[in-house]
Amino acid sequence: MEDNNMRVPLRTRQTMKRTTKWLPVLIGALALSGCDDWSWRDFFTGESGRGELTLALTDGPVDDAEEVVIQLRGLELHPAEGDTVRIEFDQAETIDLLQLQGEQSHTILSRHRIKGGEYTRVRLLIDDASTVAGASYVTVDGSQYDLRLGASGQTSGTRIVVPADGRADYTLDVDLRKSLTRTTSSAGDFQLTPFIRVVDTERAGSITGDVASRLMGDENCWNTQGQRHGAAVYVFEGHNASIRDIRRHHSDPITTAIVDPSDRTYTAGFIPPGNYTVAFTCQAGRDDPTRNSNVSFGNGVNVTVERGRSTRHDFQ
Repeated sequence: MEDNNMRVPLRTRQTMKRTTKWLPVLIGALALSGCDDWSWRDFFTGESGRGELTLALTDGPVDDAEEVVIQLRGLELHPAEGDTVRIEFDQAETIDLLQLQGEQSHTILSRHRIKGGEYTRVRLLIDDASTVAGASYVTVDGSQYDLRLGASGQTSGTRIVVPADGRADYTLDVDLRKSLTRTTSSAGDFQLTPFIRVVDTERAGSITGDVASRLMGDENCWNTQGQRHGAAVYVFEGHNASIRDIRRHHSDPITTAIVDPSDRTYTAGFIPPGNYTVAFTCQAGRDDPTRNSNVSFGNGVNVTVERGRSTRHDFQ
């Protein structure tokens, strides 16, 4: 018969005593460190040097479409050094980019744990019409057209920096005026070549204002069918910048904002602190990024954006 009161061998007992003595010390050290919840998890899993990344989408809009819908299944982050980080969602998201204008955004990644460091490029993993029928599309005048992906676009703006054991929050501005073009196919489908501007969300400000009715009613704002060409405000980097149409060039505007025809207001959101030149045009609908469109602009005006604040400029 076994003795349930059998003594534990001395060596085992000593080990238990040492463990018991060290455990309060370890817990006390973690408590005193003031670390967030990931620190103790990383301590035990050996995954130190990781941080949390939040990413949101916003949109630099276009004029004629009612919807620009993408099915997003994940993204890739390209680090300054090392292998590409691929993040795939548990379930693909359907997102209408035209709902994300001005200061509106949609979070696609929330406090995702990732290796700390610098990331120089972002690639959206989009299911287009060639891979999943009807997944991504554009609606114009009530008719739906397939949306297909073109060649790789570009990532501009600030680089994504994820601090080790810290948090980072960025917004990805998908510039549709630069990214979206109509194909020459008989079906009239659209092609998306994503041009993405990366913005530090916590530092960003905005530019807002209204446009005088006389500017909106200028004869150059209408085509021969009596339809508007598209009223918009273009935002160029730096004071006294050169004003011109979009050509997928480094001197393009960093973003554009549609002027609401009902109240003649505009908002250009997610703009880093700094100096800018803003210009109004009522011919934005003619701006084709694949060629010289000869869009007519009013005079450029210098503005300065401050962190977390809205700068107002009214076009008179």
